[in-house]
This record gives sequence, C-alpha cells and structure tokens, in this order.
Amino acid sequence: MLPSGLEALRRRHVTDAEDGMPAHVTLLYPFAQPDAIEVGVRESLALIAARHPAWRMRLVAQARWPDTRYATVEPDVPVRALQADLAAAFPSLPLYGRPAPFEFVPHVTIAEGPGVDDPAVGRDPAWHELPVSFTVDAIELFVALAGTWRSEDRFMLGG
Repeated sequence: MLPSGLEALRRRHVTDAEDGMPAHVTLLYPFAQPDAIEVGVRESLALIAARHPAWRMRLVAQARWPDTRYATVEPDVPVRALQADLAAAFPSLPLYGRPAPFEFVPHVTIAEGPGVDDPAVGRDPAWHELPVSFTVDAIELFVALAGTWRSEDRFMLGG
C-alpha cells in the first residue's frame, strides 16, 4: 500500500508495524477480543462490507495531530461511511475506546510517539512519494496473538 520509502519511515516510527500490522486506515480499534469474534460477528462484518462498493483511494499529503503524523486520505467519504456503519453495528466497541461524539479522521499513521516531534521525520524525503493511489476492495480483521498482529479474516466490499 505504501511506497517503499514511506513504509520504511512507518516501520521505524510505528510500534505495531514492528509487530506485523501493515499500513492501514483504522475503522474500529480496539475491536473484540479474538475469542469473542464468533460467527455472528463475522457475518455482520461481511454484510456491512457487502453494502459498500470498492473505490479508488489516494494517500495525498502529510498531516499531524498532537500525537500522530499521518498521510491524509482522499476521498474520505467512502471511508467515513464504512466506519459509521461499523460503529453503528458494534456500539459497545467505540473507535479508539472513546465515547461518541468522536470525529473520525481517515488516515494512515506514519509516525507516533517520539517520531511525531522529530523534525527529521516531517522533512523525510519519503513524504515526496505521495500522492499514491490504490483500490480498496476489502476490509480486514486483524487480531493480536502473543504480541504479533495477523490478519484473521478478509471481507470483500460490494458483495
């Protein structure tokens, strides 16, 4: 998903990257514990994904929150719609554990922690690899087992 330079920057400054989490746009986190992700949960995820068409997405520019440097997403409307449907289906699992109202900002995290305040991260030539485009045709369910992230399931968009 990310160009090689930006992926290398992300791997140096995102803890979960070291633990197997690929670059992604978070839709719900934290999600259910792995042993609670039973058939009904998977069926709900599949039905929600099927209601949303695949789309072309672009990572466009660098932006920052106080604790995150990220790549912005365009268009963000399909991502927001998908996230809203997931949040409505799983109200007991609020995004980032924060209660509503909470503004969801679609993004791909490139740096967190100390890297956010490092001026060299913001000036890294890897940012010049943006924009980059790709097709979003599925959502994936990642789980952490023994400190390692892995894809547990994949749900195709548009049925």
